[in-house]
Amino acid sequence: MARWVPVEPGAVVIELGSGTGAVTRALLERGLEQSQVLAIEKSARLAALLRVKFPDLRVVVGDAWDLDALVQKHVPHMQVGAVVSSLPLRNFSRERRLALAQKIGSVLGPGGRWIQFSYHLHSLQPPATGCFKLAAWEIVWRNVPPARVNVYEKVGQPA
Repeated sequence: MARWVPVEPGAVVIELGSGTGAVTRALLERGLEQSQVLAIEKSARLAALLRVKFPDLRVVVGDAWDLDALVQKHVPHMQVGAVVSSLPLRNFSRERRLALAQKIGSVLGPGGRWIQFSYHLHSLQPPATGCFKLAAWEIVWRNVPPARVNVYEKVGQPA
């Protein structure tokens, strides 16, 4: 997932569902500074673990569906270059997925990327917000079970 994230000085990368920090570590190994990553994790216990592992990382206990408010509060004057999500979107209703896609579209700058991890191997199309196009995808066969990484690029404003 991290290889699809652009490394731009001054741009923030938001990680939704940071968990134990495996993707976070890959983002840092890619070349991002801890100060460039905003980790949003719903579990206070996992957020505490992230703070221990990455002491300079901005970790927020919060809900991804509050993304716009969390960005406004924690990185109000910074450009968001990418959103990396390991959230199990297929577990949520179509309406909830669309709402999240709209929020992601609202915080990303033009050309920004949304990188989404999924165990659903056949899903290619971005949620119907009108502001994303599929830029790339790959199946990670070594993952157990195999998973898909979809890379969407922002092309317009959310509907």
